[in-house]
Amino acid sequence: MSRTEGSQHREEAMSAAQYYRGLNIPERVEEALNIGYRLNPPDLPGYLSNYFAELSKPPVISHVRGRKILGGAGNAALEVEVFCTVRNNDKKICSAVISADAAPLTCDTTEVEGKERKMSVETAVEWIRESIGPMLGGIQPNEQSNVDQLLSDFFQPKMEEERRQRESELDGATSSTRSVPTPPASPAASKKKGSGKGKKVAAAEKPIPPADPPEPIVRGSLAVSAVSLAVATCSAILREVPLYTYISILKHEKPPSKMAIPTPLITLLSYGKCSPGKLNLMKEIMMVPRPGLTAQQAVDLALSLQAQIIKQTDAI
Repeated sequence: MSRTEGSQHREEAMSAAQYYRGLNIPERVEEALNIGYRLNPPDLPGYLSNYFAELSKPPVISHVRGRKILGGAGNAALEVEVFCTVRNNDKKICSAVISADAAPLTCDTTEVEGKERKMSVETAVEWIRESIGPMLGGIQPNEQSNVDQLLSDFFQPKMEEERRQRESELDGATSSTRSVPTPPASPAASKKKGSGKGKKVAAAEKPIPPADPPEPIVRGSLAVSAVSLAVATCSAILREVPLYTYISILKHEKPPSKMAIPTPLITLLSYGKCSPGKLNLMKEIMMVPRPGLTAQQAVDLALSLQAQIIKQTDAI
């Protein structure tokens, strides 16, 4: 080895020693070896791996990816995948799926509604790819409040823009309606005297009021809920706790001492709008257990009712 190479080697060794001392690596290695010697675990390398794993930096979101899939009912759905950098490794942690519409497509659903769902998912995928994904890069998945605030700040301008556009379209439709002249009312037919004696006049049937129009939804808005759910699921997996426990920790800042199962609402019969005859007026029959029953008692009651329904149906 030449004198120049030896000098470079000494400089590199001094720089490495200074670098490790700045991170307290020699002290931590010595502590880990001393504790491992006293504990004498059956798997010493595994113990050392776990020891230094606790000293590693917390995971951070590396990127978020969204894609269009088909949900369980055949509708367009959005899947959000969260990737994190964990101990210098970039890997997928979890995914979350949200359907574009909770109601399944039925026989009388127009093609326009199907296209609208598809376009909503495609817009959500575009938002995630171009804005939401880069915005969440480098954030720890356990910072749920920060993530939700960023999503809210991103979504507010989209919602205001959609509202202004809807109001503009409504004003244009109102002005065009006013410009159309109203046709004159036809004169009422003259009634003959005595024509109504002894006759019963049928009362006019009250018209059934139309259903309320659905609340307008911003196209692509499901990206916000899907990303928020995916990040929460990611943090729960990294903490190795169930998602419901993690959500309770977010609210109460500590693990719950006990968990209560909500009252189950159980579907006994499901018809749908495609059923023949008059049954198409009824979509499903649900059982709502009375208060005070446990979840097991409610399930047992539903099973007994289902057995009676099957028995009566087979007897027809």
